[in-house]
Amino acid sequence: MKTMLTLMLLGAVALSACASVPQSPELGGGAWVLTSLDGNTQVGSAAGGNDITLQFGEDGRAGGSGGCNQYGAGYTVSGNMLTFEQPVSTLMYCEPELTMQNEAAYLQALTMVGEWQISGSTLTLTGGGHTLVFTR
Repeated sequence: MKTMLTLMLLGAVALSACASVPQSPELGGGAWVLTSLDGNTQVGSAAGGNDITLQFGEDGRAGGSGGCNQYGAGYTVSGNMLTFEQPVSTLMYCEPELTMQNEAAYLQALTMVGEWQISGSTLTLTGGGHTLVFTR
């Protein structure tokens, strides 16, 4: 009986681990490019750096370019709720300074995201008083 109970418990843990793999077909399928950070459209290439991008993997990891550095973070999605773990990134210095400022603001805002919405080819992430708008 103890063996059966142990096997059932292990099975439940394995199934819950599979069920918690964060996936959303709508979010995947390629990179999203940031076009606005809290209403500021001078981000990414518009600010003299590289595009700020976000790509969702089926493995619960997201990442891309912060405009200068590459970054990655775990994410969880449930319905329209979305959360990111603290991102980790490379540590290169880039010019102009605005590129670095935007990257820092973007990575901070990403950790505060709580909800997502897609309308056409636009992805909007909100949370913690921040609004991040991406397009494909």
